[in-house]
Amino acid sequence: MLHTIYEHPFGAKLYLASKANVKEAQEQNFDAVYIYVPGRVDFVSPHHNIDMNMGAVSVYVQWIGKELESGNDVVVYCNGGIERSPLVCACYLYEGVADLELDFNEAYAMVIKAKGDVLPREYLLPRWYVGE
Repeated sequence: MLHTIYEHPFGAKLYLASKANVKEAQEQNFDAVYIYVPGRVDFVSPHHNIDMNMGAVSVYVQWIGKELESGNDVVVYCNGGIERSPLVCACYLYEGVADLELDFNEAYAMVIKAKGDVLPREYLLPRWYVGE
């Protein structure tokens, strides 16, 4: 199942999913741009630090925004769809959707409400970013 996180004013939608959900969607020829947040870029590697996390988040936010503005549906996913991809979706809502005027915690709550089973990982981002 794909979970709708946001609908862009142009009609394109941002979805959140697990790897298994994506396989089902692709088997049904669901037309979207699929953005995988890999385990190697999971923000918790000992090789990553908070500055690198913010760099990765920035790339994802820009990519999602570009695709939605082009009218493409976007599916953001990771293996389980409960940690990395929800974090990226929340960052997009916070940074990439000025019209919503959400703080980070409101954006994360919006993702959690849409998906349900999300393990919050805001501790992987700088305190100034998440409003602490």
